[in-house]
Amino acid sequence: MNTGARQMTDITALRNIAEARLRNGTDPVPAVTNGDVLHELRVHQIELEMQNESLRAAQQELEESRNHYADLYDFSPIGYLTLNRDGLISKINLTGANTLGQDRKDLLSKRFSRFVIPEEQDRWHRHFLNVIQGGTTQQIEVQLRRKDGTPFFASIDCLRIASAAESPPPRHGDERGMGFRATGLRSAVRIAFSDITDAIETRQFADSSVKAQQKLAIELTTIEERERRALAQDLHDNLSQLLAAIRIKLSWHPPCAIKVCPAGPLFSELESLVGQADLFVRTLTSDLSPPVLFVLGLSPALEWLAEEIEKKFGVEVRLHGHENVTLADETLRAIVFRSVREVLINVGKHSGAELANLSCRIGDNRLTIAVTDQGRGFATTPIEDLPSPARGFGLRNTRERLALVGGELEIDSAPGIGTTVKISAPLRCECKLQRRASDIV
Repeated sequence: MNTGARQMTDITALRNIAEARLRNGTDPVPAVTNGDVLHELRVHQIELEMQNESLRAAQQELEESRNHYADLYDFSPIGYLTLNRDGLISKINLTGANTLGQDRKDLLSKRFSRFVIPEEQDRWHRHFLNVIQGGTTQQIEVQLRRKDGTPFFASIDCLRIASAAESPPPRHGDERGMGFRATGLRSAVRIAFSDITDAIETRQFADSSVKAQQKLAIELTTIEERERRALAQDLHDNLSQLLAAIRIKLSWHPPCAIKVCPAGPLFSELESLVGQADLFVRTLTSDLSPPVLFVLGLSPALEWLAEEIEKKFGVEVRLHGHENVTLADETLRAIVFRSVREVLINVGKHSGAELANLSCRIGDNRLTIAVTDQGRGFATTPIEDLPSPARGFGLRNTRERLALVGGELEIDSAPGIGTTVKISAPLRCECKLQRRASDIV
């Protein structure tokens, strides 16, 4: 039902009520000759009295609603204010005034930008102009200063509104799409703002703590690499040399003497055991810290790793695009290499594949290494939820170490199809180290 029809219905109902009251004798008609005219006048009088009662009730209800809204507006936990097009405060609630540290009456017609610290003035003015020219809510975090000079961080949400200066836009908007059609007067900007100093300080503290922990973790990784290299060097220079000397001593006995001597078979067995120990030490030395990684670089180290995986697990590793892969930072290089080795070891132990492809790509200042196999695969789930054989300690540790230098590890797999593991890392370590791995002694 439209508004006109509803008004006609209300008037008809009101007249019917007035007619009923008059018939019931609650308002007797004076004894005059023109009864019909007096009857109509009296009916209209009753209608007016009833309308006045309704208006008084509506006025009281509106007054109560206005007071309720005023309380909600003034005592809201968020500061509200309205700026005219010149950036002057035309309205502000008590919370906003208290946040700015000044009486409300002293803030009216004052420029809001004077509370913005000098370093943020340009950014605030650009934001304000964008709000004036736009029509959507825009948010900014800016540092303000109270009347007593105390600085604080504020989150400010701004929305351009139609004031008495403007009329609503046409149904399809104007040609400029500004959201309002000017009528010669000015628009306004409604602002909601709150003090977020505690949240900003908490965020800054958390960020600094994360950076400190990240730097410490990388330093520990650097020290670990130093210790690995030192231990590998000791094994090579001492134990390997001793085992080589023992093998030489054992080989001095002529074959005929070994056959005649009762202890001949024992010498042969000792020589074989020493040879196995020497091989184990050389393998352990390479596993701890492969010299090719630090002497020749990442590309030759990947070639060496492919050969080692094929020897140990019988999985052929084909390399693609690895020829020009270089990482200057030694710690970053070690983390990427150990990540690739952990993935290839998992392929050899769990995939059941006979072939794995390793491809390298450099783009957007990042190195991406993808290892793909056609093995048994598994359902893709977060590393933390993978079954122990597929997860182990290695993959979790690998992801954590890559994260320290801004790297990532992604797994894409499906049962019966195979697995693709992508390792990505920046070409330069995102956490600046004071020392290189080779410089720590």
